[in-house]
Amino acid sequence: LAVHLNDTLNNNQFSFRKGKSPINAITKITEFAHQSLNSNKSTSCILIDLKKAFDSLDHTILLKKLESYKLSNTD
Repeated sequence: LAVHLNDTLNNNQFSFRKGKSPINAITKITEFAHQSLNSNKSTSCILIDLKKAFDSLDHTILLKKLESYKLSNTD
């Protein structure tokens, strides 16, 4: 799945990606905040914990979405 979606995922997606870690995410947020503050712009950060997100997801919808990316349960 990761091989198929790697080009589709946003570069700011750090979870579940080879070579990426929470440290990369923290570094990116810190760099962005410093750039904004140095430019006298306001800065906000929203953190969302999506733990157990797949447990509440309609799996039929998920499978259809995966099919739209040309993935199937036989890949």
